[in-house]
Amino acid sequence: APAERVRPAWQAVPEVAEIAAEEDGRLTLLAHDSNVVLPRLFETANAAGARITSVAIQEPNLETVFLHLTGRALRD
Repeated sequence: APAERVRPAWQAVPEVAEIAAEEDGRLTLLAHDSNVVLPRLFETANAAGARITSVAIQEPNLETVFLHLTGRALRD
């Protein structure tokens, strides 16, 4: 339920490129700059009555970028 409340607010944050997945109440976001977007995500989550319990930042590698752009893995 908290993920459903915060998802529309996060989609409106300009730095969020995409909300890629939702699983077990966790959201996976693609963002242009985590240093800029993280404070906005915390603010909007708080305003929506949701709580962020953990954050993991992953820098994309070439395979991740290829998959995002084409929708296919390198070996497909």
